[in-house]
Amino acid sequence: MYWGLQTLRAQENFPISGIKEPPLMIDAYVLLKKAAAQANTELGLLPENIGRAIVQAADEILQGNLRDQFPTDIFHQGAGTSFLPKRPSVACSA
Repeated sequence: MYWGLQTLRAQENFPISGIKEPPLMIDAYVLLKKAAAQANTELGLLPENIGRAIVQAADEILQGNLRDQFPTDIFHQGAGTSFLPKRPSVACSA
């Protein structure tokens, strides 16, 4: 398990529909995180080893791995509490 406490809270407190977020939505946010990691590494704002780890994890997710690590109900995503922080936590933990 790569996700954290906010995701667990969302699962427990907001079991709205049982529908998980679509793979395309996951991919869109992972691409954003990957691009940000690459840009910040190139600018010297992110240590190279951390930037490489985020890019590597992002590539793994984009290949279809770790999809089970995004368990939040699709209708809870708008709150942002568990949707947005989950991307870096899965990417950094992978």
